[in-house]
Amino acid sequence: MGKMVEFLKLPAKIWVVIVIAGTSILLTQPIAERYYRGEALYHKYGLWVFFVTVLAWSFLIVDIFLYFWNRQAARNAIKHRIQYVNSLTEDKMLIIRKLYNKPDHVIELRMQAEQVKELETNAVIGKAATQKVLYIWDDPNDPTFPYILQPWVISNINNGKISIDEPITATKGISGPVNRD
Repeated sequence: MGKMVEFLKLPAKIWVVIVIAGTSILLTQPIAERYYRGEALYHKYGLWVFFVTVLAWSFLIVDIFLYFWNRQAARNAIKHRIQYVNSLTEDKMLIIRKLYNKPDHVIELRMQAEQVKELETNAVIGKAATQKVLYIWDDPNDPTFPYILQPWVISNINNGKISIDEPITATKGISGPVNRD
């Protein structure tokens, strides 16, 4: 039984070779039966070759189906992530804007801030370090940590799929931004 399980777990490239070999053996049956001992070969092994070939074809069809299914699922996941980032509130978009405008896309943010937690949970930002030295002036209950903008967000901003421009509001009109400082 163990050898049968190992046989069924062969890689896809091996299954392709088995499909090609089995199909060619089955298709050449009329030619091979004309020659010496060809008919005996097909009477003895023909059914087994047929079963293995059908099994290999079925594995390949399932592998191809799963490949396209996973590819489509990945595309849908990226679309949903892009829609999520485009629908963020202004305070969360401000964090993304600040991260994007830095040359290394890293800034220190409060670890316990609700906006930071949500962006980190949804894989928009990530911690750039696992440990940080706390100084005397740091709040030990809410330390600042370096956060980095995820590469998929940066590439989608560069491609124009994610917009980080400031929206036009009452304080920002056609004439340009208003200095709020």
